[in-house]
Amino acid sequence: MKITFDAKSLRAAIHCAAKKDVRFYLNGVLVHVNSTKALTVCATQGHVMFACNVEYCSEGEAFAPGFQIIVPYETIKALPKPSKYGDIVTLESLPDGSYMLGNSRFIAIDGRFPDYRRVIPSIDAKAPSEPNHYNPEYLVTCNDALRTFFNGPKTISYKLTHLEGSGVVHDGRSDAVCVVMPLRGDAAYQGFFNNSDLDA
Repeated sequence: MKITFDAKSLRAAIHCAAKKDVRFYLNGVLVHVNSTKALTVCATQGHVMFACNVEYCSEGEAFAPGFQIIVPYETIKALPKPSKYGDIVTLESLPDGSYMLGNSRFIAIDGRFPDYRRVIPSIDAKAPSEPNHYNPEYLVTCNDALRTFFNGPKTISYKLTHLEGSGVVHDGRSDAVCVVMPLRGDAAYQGFFNNSDLDA
C-alpha cells in the first residue's frame, strides 16, 4: 500500500512534536487517513498541538480510511529538502511490517495517539471571561509550524483566538490549526514595572 501527499504537513507538524518524552507515542507525528481522498497530520508535546488536513494520491491499493500510523520524529527530520519540482512524500507499507517514508525505512511507533479531534475546539466554542495567558515559546512554535505549512514569510504572525480552555492559532482557513494550552495559576502576567519603581 502506498500513498503520496504534501511533505510540508510533516515538516510543519514536527515543530510541535515531542522529542524525548516518556510518553513515547508523542515522539513522532500521527498520519491518520480519514477518507479515500484526505488525511490528517498531527503532532503534540502536550502543551501545543498542530493539525492539518491534506489530500493524498494512492498508488495501487490504498490505506483504508481509519488507518493511523505514528511516524518517528527522526524519520521526518531525515526527509530530503524540497526540490524545485515540489515537496511531496510517499508513505509505503512493506511486507515485513515496516514502512518507507521517502528514502527512510522505519518501524511505526507502537502506541495510541491522543484523540486530536477532542482537543481542537469547535467553531462555536465560547471565549473566556478574561483573556488567557500563554507561554510565549509555545506561541512562537505555533507560528513556526503554520509558516512552514503555508510557506508564509518569516515576518508573519498568525491570529490567536482566545477560547475557553485553550487558544487557537490559525490563518482563518480550516486546513491547518495550532491549539495551545494556557498558563495556569500564578503564571499569569504580573506587570513590568511601575512609577514607584522609577521614583525610588
